Amino acid sequence: MKKRAPHCGAFFCLAIRGKTGFSAELPRLSIAGMCLYGGVLAERLAPCWPQDLYCAIRARCAGFFWLFGGLFLELSSVVPWGRSLAEYAAMFALREEDLERSILGCGDGTASFNAEVTAQGGKVLSVDPIYQFSANDIQQRIRRVYPGMLSQFARQADQYVWRHFRDPGHLGSVRMSAMNRFLEDYPSGLQAGRYVEASLPELPCFDGEYDLALCSHLLFLYSDHIDLQAHVEAVLELCRVAREVRIYPLVSVDGRVSQHLPAVVRELGERGYDVGMERVDYQFQKGANDMLWVKSAAAAEENTDD
Repeated sequence: MKKRAPHCGAFFCLAIRGKTGFSAELPRLSIAGMCLYGGVLAERLAPCWPQDLYCAIRARCAGFFWLFGGLFLELSSVVPWGRSLAEYAAMFALREEDLERSILGCGDGTASFNAEVTAQGGKVLSVDPIYQFSANDIQQRIRRVYPGMLSQFARQADQYVWRHFRDPGHLGSVRMSAMNRFLEDYPSGLQAGRYVEASLPELPCFDGEYDLALCSHLLFLYSDHIDLQAHVEAVLELCRVAREVRIYPLVSVDGRVSQHLPAVVRELGERGYDVGMERVDYQFQKGANDMLWVKSAAAAEENTDD
């Protein structure tokens, strides 16, 4: 089996050749400038800008970080917003037997998924470039962005489905609890090797090392800024290290199904993978209620035998 050296990326950079572009109304910053300073500028100038323009810049900053983060990461442009085991279970249709498998969490960030599954005796490796920072640095960043996130959700409440959460206040409480659980677990998890700084499309894992890889709110979400080839390479890398891959959501930040999805599914099928989509019992972003699953031929055959 082949093992790749750890890739010292940042904030999950996918590929430098990703598609780029600016809307006419956005400031004319260079790509590197957007990566380095876009998030900071957006925060400082938010009171002077319309809310939709502020959110557009934040979305573009996030997209560019997936592309150039390995060169330009600054924690000041990261927006920590951790999810819990309960959310993971709903997003990825996880059953009890799934949690007994070896799991790779791709782009877990400040989620409490690793901490909660580990406490239940499970095996999880979380990979994300944010793990280059200390617990104290991440905690300070959470405190800085949390109030603004709550205000944003309150102003744009009609853009979300309030079924799993009663209102923005409840959402914030659940997410903060998840992030606090992560922060409590992070120092010991780093020492134990459960949190690893790494980036797609090169993961520091053996071929087939994990039973299941989960990728949340990364692939397909930033389709306007990450091209098709980068998506294909990222998914193939996940398939290299895990027997089964699940990806959620399948819509872009604008709520429309990613334009890359059909071609990615076709490419995987041509390479012999078993591919499908499944409706999940979770929807917060409107239209985001499906996940993609990909299985190796061997894994698909085992499931058929069962």
